[in-house]
Amino acid sequence: MILHIIQPAIPRYRVPFFKTLADSFTLKLYASKVDFLNVKSEEVGNCSWLGSFRVFLGIFWQDNLNLFSAYRKGDVVVINGNPRILNYMLLLVILKIRGIKTVWWGHGWTAGSFGIFASLRLKISKIADVRIFYHEREVERAQIKGSFALNNGLCPKNISNAKNSIRYGTSVKRDPSLLTLIFIGRLTDKSGLFSLIEAMSLLSSPTELIVVGDGPILNSVRATAVELNVINQITFVGSLFEELEIAKYMDMADVFVYPGAVGLSIIHAFNYAKPAIIHSDMRFHMPEAHAFIENVNGVSFEMGSSVSLALAIERFQKMSEYDLSVMALNSLLTVEKNYTVRDMVERFKEAINSVL
Repeated sequence: MILHIIQPAIPRYRVPFFKTLADSFTLKLYASKVDFLNVKSEEVGNCSWLGSFRVFLGIFWQDNLNLFSAYRKGDVVVINGNPRILNYMLLLVILKIRGIKTVWWGHGWTAGSFGIFASLRLKISKIADVRIFYHEREVERAQIKGSFALNNGLCPKNISNAKNSIRYGTSVKRDPSLLTLIFIGRLTDKSGLFSLIEAMSLLSSPTELIVVGDGPILNSVRATAVELNVINQITFVGSLFEELEIAKYMDMADVFVYPGAVGLSIIHAFNYAKPAIIHSDMRFHMPEAHAFIENVNGVSFEMGSSVSLALAIERFQKMSEYDLSVMALNSLLTVEKNYTVRDMVERFKEAINSVL
């Protein structure tokens, strides 16, 4: 049996997952070297590189994807569950007709997508023999028989190695007396960074912010920080891709903050024992946000409210060192229990074995 997995790209954080999965299956990956979101694939030995993506009116087509001859009876084909990639959905139907087992792997819901499009995505997913969603809450909400939860996570060993390499816990903050926040992600409208800059200007005592990432709103965010007189409290790092570099800045931070639609970055922060500040409307987050537990591994605020966000930051400013350490430990325990690559592989194997 060959396990075929078809994806838009193979991002770096997925490599440990695929390598571990290959210990249990004869694995064949298919992906483009760059996907439609400009995510670049990592070089992996068992991947057949597909062509680029073509787009028309928001619908995508991945060139060179084999729709017929690559798959045989007895194989299992895992297809990325993005209904906007037209030949993925076509392949799903063709394999169903041929009697080849299929797995639909993707979101049940994405940030802000809970209407007609989400309903259509779930209906299409029923064509597959089983579904793998990103979180247990999606499985509960979908209520479709033959659905499994992946609990999207990261490789803790990579992060642990990065911590050890920099002697984690020894970094010198710019101002040790101030609470230091860290944001990691693409600087787009969904990040909510403008709300965070405004919240910083409302604080009765200052805080520092490290921004890791780049994107189209960078210059506008800088201009807003200058206008609100908080630019001297912010360090713009730019995009970082090496875990060792990320670890240096995580070491300087006390709390992770993501004022917009948070996703895998909250799992990343929890691996560094950083409690989180996120907004409270889970409909407008990615599934990974369900790892957040109010007053256990973080504090929430009212979505879109800079005043509420400022109050959440002030809670951490006033928090005792002991209470902050407890929340930090809870953050780490959250991912160690349910959000690791090893746990993901076991959940994935359960889904695959269910159709064999």
